[in-house]
Amino acid sequence: MGTGIQLFDESEFARLYRSPANGDGWVDVQQYRRLQEYVDDNPNTTISGAARAVDIPRSRARLWLGDSRPNAVRGLDSAREHNWLPLTFDSPMVRPLTVLLSGIFSGGWVAHDYVPSFTVDVNERGVNKQIAEALHEAGAGLEVSPRQEGHVDIRKPARDTGVLGRVLVCLGAPVGKKFEGDVQFPTWLFDAPSDVREAFADLYVRNRGVIQDGVLCIREKRPDAYHESLAAYLSAVSGERVTVSESGTVMCSVDATKVLGATFEDVSA
Repeated sequence: MGTGIQLFDESEFARLYRSPANGDGWVDVQQYRRLQEYVDDNPNTTISGAARAVDIPRSRARLWLGDSRPNAVRGLDSAREHNWLPLTFDSPMVRPLTVLLSGIFSGGWVAHDYVPSFTVDVNERGVNKQIAEALHEAGAGLEVSPRQEGHVDIRKPARDTGVLGRVLVCLGAPVGKKFEGDVQFPTWLFDAPSDVREAFADLYVRNRGVIQDGVLCIREKRPDAYHESLAAYLSAVSGERVTVSESGTVMCSVDATKVLGATFEDVSA
């Protein structure tokens, strides 16, 4: 994959918006653009004439020629303002967004309203700082829900939450529960620049890894194919052997552990 190739396109993003009129947010975007282009080319047209020309109801044309925009259009505009779209390996936003993607896979979720949340264990090994820095670098800001007894902090973007969540879904984040059968490891990461690949791996193992008997292990309730892909990815990043046990535990070799888990304390004692 070339460095200038987009990791996802605007139609993928727009289709994550439900349209009351069309069902598909991308259809809204196309209709809205056709309407604006027609009016620009025909400045003396009426609302009814413009609506007929682009084959949409007059009521919709009246709204869209006023102050209203379809949700998908507003989302696309916001994503562009943040430089989340278009997104390529050359984009300065790819690294913070990749860190946030790792945070979703390793200790967070994207809700069905596309709001992303990040949770971190008490012994968080610097993950909180990495998540906070990535949110600020991405321009989304940080909001922290106070910790309740027996629970961990929840970190969320402070603004444009649903837009950021949809961007993360376009990058491969699952919506809802991560242990369901359709969750897949984002394969585009294998082609990413080394600093981006390492950033994803670093936060992931800090958030989910434990050192037992001298080796780094990751245990998660995920499909077998996901475990295999994660192991292959960590092997590619570290340049060392990483395998999956019969029970689904991702296990790094001693040499891979030296690369990926050097900051961890051995918990086997």
